Amino acid sequence: MSSRSFKMPGTAVVHEYLDDEIIIANLDSGIYYSARGLGIPIWELLVAGNTQDSTESLLMERYPSANKELKLSLMQFVEDVCKENLLVESPGGLPVLALEQIHYPEEYEPPVLEKYDEMKDLLMLDPVHEVDDQGWPSRSTD
Repeated sequence: MSSRSFKMPGTAVVHEYLDDEIIIANLDSGIYYSARGLGIPIWELLVAGNTQDSTESLLMERYPSANKELKLSLMQFVEDVCKENLLVESPGGLPVLALEQIHYPEEYEPPVLEKYDEMKDLLMLDPVHEVDDQGWPSRSTD
């Protein structure tokens, strides 16, 4: 068990729930991610202040038939989002019980975190300062 808590590393990481996935974008790197399956409630619970332990307990209560796989997949998902610098360890966490806003899949689905970098150059543009005569963002030639 791990009582580690996490937080997003500043304002450069943003996220939004859309349909059956959470889109997570790192505005510093221009890379965005799609979290699906159990990745959705794991992300939401950790960002809400739950420790890794309390997240595991809440998910095991909800998906009792997947306990063994759930524990391993939770650990892997946490490792993946930390490796991508989407979450960083935070001292002390306030365990938050299951929240109504958490989007749980109907049935157990392993967490998925997919990485996309094909729009990196576009996301890295500063549209306020790097606009051509027609109003489109363009990369500076400097």
